Amino acid sequence: MFKYYNPRLIKQYRSYTIEQICALFADKKLHPQTVRGWVKSGELEAITKKPIVIYGQVIKEFLENRNAKHKQQLAFNQFKCLRCQEIVCPLDNTISLYRNKNGSFQAVGACQFCKATIRRFYKQKERLQLEETFITQEAEVTTICNPLSSACKTHLNSSQNDGLNEPSKTEPDTS
Repeated sequence: MFKYYNPRLIKQYRSYTIEQICALFADKKLHPQTVRGWVKSGELEAITKKPIVIYGQVIKEFLENRNAKHKQQLAFNQFKCLRCQEIVCPLDNTISLYRNKNGSFQAVGACQFCKATIRRFYKQKERLQLEETFITQEAEVTTICNPLSSACKTHLNSSQNDGLNEPSKTEPDTS
C-alpha cells in the first residue's frame, strides 16, 4: 500500500543524509534501502555519492510529486472510506446531512463494503443536487450540553448562588 510521507517535515534549505531522512519519517518506518532505491532509479538526485547527501528542496519536490500521483478526484456521488481505503457510494444511496456554521453541509453515510461511517463535505449551493442524487435524511445537530438538562446545573450556574460555596476573596487565610 502507498505510504504518504509528509513533505512539510523537510526543511528546503538543508542537506540530508539517508539516515536523517529515515529519522524524519520514523513513524512511517521508512527504510534506508527505500531511499537508496529512489536515488538509484534516478527519481531523487543526490549531491554526493558517498555518503549520499540530498538537498532538502529536491526531497520536498520529489515527495510532493509522488503524493500528487496518488490523489484522485471523486465524483459527486462518491465517498472515500478511510477504513477500507476504497472509493464507494453510500449504502442504499442514503446519507444524513448536517449543516455547518458556515452554511456548508457534511454528508454522512455508511460504506457498502465494511459498513464504516463515511463523510464528505459539500458546498451550500450543491444542496439541490444532493437531494436529487441521494436519499437524504435531515439530521438535527444537538449541542453537547443542553442548558435545560440537569447535568449542566452546577453551583456556579445557579441563580440563587450567594457566593456561599466559594471562598471569600476579602477574608484572610487563617492557616
